[in-house]
Amino acid sequence: MWLSVMDKYLQLSKQGINMQAVKYEDMVRNPEKAMRLILKDLGFSDVEIYKALKTFSKDSQAGSALARESLEDVTFPQESKDEVSNLLAMHSEIRNPNYTVPGTIEI
Repeated sequence: MWLSVMDKYLQLSKQGINMQAVKYEDMVRNPEKAMRLILKDLGFSDVEIYKALKTFSKDSQAGSALARESLEDVTFPQESKDEVSNLLAMHSEIRNPNYTVPGTIEI
């Protein structure tokens, strides 16, 4: 699914559609800076940015298998890793799981 979304982003970008991306890891590591960079460009005020930041203080998946704390120790079977490697090897541009699309906001 990730590769499909990344591929579509690249297709739209090559068609001239101006987009910005942000890495999830950057949002988690520095949510305030990320939100300010994203929302200021869209014309949001500091008050609106503060409200948006409050959404990151709670884990929307708390109590489920997808809770942040549940995902910290997730490991993938070698078979899954091999499948990902094979899919990436077939793509014309995205060759590794750390690929950064054009237009990614630097945080």
